[in-house]
Amino acid sequence: MDRIIGVVPAGGKARRVHGFFKEMMPIGIDENDKSKFVVSSEQIIGSMFSGGATSVHFILSGQKVFIGEYYAKQHLFEGRVNFNYLTEAIEDLGMPYTIDCVYSQVRAFNYVMMGMPDTVVEPPTSFSTLHDLLRQQNADLALGLYRTDSRNRGGFIQFDPSSKLVIRHVDKTSPDFPENADNAWAIVCWTRKFTEYMHDFLARRTRRVGRTPSPPGKELLFGDLIDAAIADPSIHIVADFVDEGCSSFATTQS
Repeated sequence: MDRIIGVVPAGGKARRVHGFFKEMMPIGIDENDKSKFVVSSEQIIGSMFSGGATSVHFILSGQKVFIGEYYAKQHLFEGRVNFNYLTEAIEDLGMPYTIDCVYSQVRAFNYVMMGMPDTVVEPPTSFSTLHDLLRQQNADLALGLYRTDSRNRGGFIQFDPSSKLVIRHVDKTSPDFPENADNAWAIVCWTRKFTEYMHDFLARRTRRVGRTPSPPGKELLFGDLIDAAIADPSIHIVADFVDEGCSSFATTQS
């Protein structure tokens, strides 16, 4: 039986939106309780459980303790979401370092599902579709793509439609970002092999650059990890659209 865990990294300090915590954006009304809002992070966690995850690690910065308190008071996913709080030294290093903070917990799982807490994805089957792609292609990392246009830039993925093999990734901030980019990755699924790859990659990077792995103001993006994995012949990366036939919208932090 496959062991699947979800990871939601939320270690940032909300600099991009001037202190507003995107993890708590109201995005709808609870179908079972019309007096209650559904918040953005609740939606992505629910999608992971729908995709087969048995538990989720929600990784928060020290400024976001109130999010764990909100979940407890609202009795959301009781007993199935683990709240992990980062040290201040890790908060500014970037998403891969945030994820690696729970390495000792996730390393035992066959598969990891990852989504950002400010990303709303449809359809509800997105994670199960991506997990199926990962297994069918015998890949180490699978990127879930959504249709976008020039108004909604994300991490653009060029891939082979037949083999699903990822050829190139272009971050939304890159000067080489193509004007006709029609997709962005928004959710991710990977195997135990990639969990180990990421852990080793970060350990090597830390040894190479010293005790401060990222220069001040420059965090390591998950897109940087994707780029490194594309260049590594030992890692098999695939991608495909998980929203085909649906009017979906995804905002991503690449």
